[in-house]
Amino acid sequence: MEKDWLRENEHIVIGLKDVVEVFEPDQYRVFGSLIPAALGGTYKKINDLDLLVDEKAKKMATQKLKAKGYKIAPVKGIANVVGVIPLRFSKGSTLIDMFFGQVEKNGGWRYPLRFGFSLYLPPDAWKSYPQLKFSEVEFACVNLSAAYYLTMLLEKKAMAKYKRRSRDLEILTKFRNLKEIEKIKRQKPGLWWKSIHLPMIESLVAIGNVCGIVDEAVAPTLVKSRRIW
Repeated sequence: MEKDWLRENEHIVIGLKDVVEVFEPDQYRVFGSLIPAALGGTYKKINDLDLLVDEKAKKMATQKLKAKGYKIAPVKGIANVVGVIPLRFSKGSTLIDMFFGQVEKNGGWRYPLRFGFSLYLPPDAWKSYPQLKFSEVEFACVNLSAAYYLTMLLEKKAMAKYKRRSRDLEILTKFRNLKEIEKIKRQKPGLWWKSIHLPMIESLVAIGNVCGIVDEAVAPTLVKSRRIW
């Protein structure tokens, strides 16, 4: 059973090995389905790697991944209108979606959108990162309490569309820290317009599953990329 599951996710292991060879731990954070999968063991196929990355590493990462045989694949869809556009690297069945943002002086991470909007991951979500293992490959990810909090809000807002999240939330609940969550909330994560923080509940779907927004918007085009959702 475990061997079958690992075989299904061989493309993820390949991508993850390339990621940790290219980046230093302080340059990137894995987010999305890989975190609960690493914490909870064998329960589903993972489709791609989702990364938040320090924009200073963009040129270096692009050069090194191309040298490893990756190509940049276009991402099109409704989400492009507001600027939710990952840089997608493709090699065989391995897909890596990277969102390049600025690591700010306070230690937070900000992803610029269009029209003055941005998505913000506060210092305690970015800086206090754990290193998890998936198939014996160690990687850096967002703070587990932040991953729980964002997944929880996403599930409440969009449970009908994202039923797979219930299993993710079940796993992440075991690793949450309520004091950490309250501290992260006070640091105002989510959607901003210039210097104005917009309401959490209305904005967290974007930062909690930013790749999911792209996935939903461009589902027809992803068939060509051999991506299964």
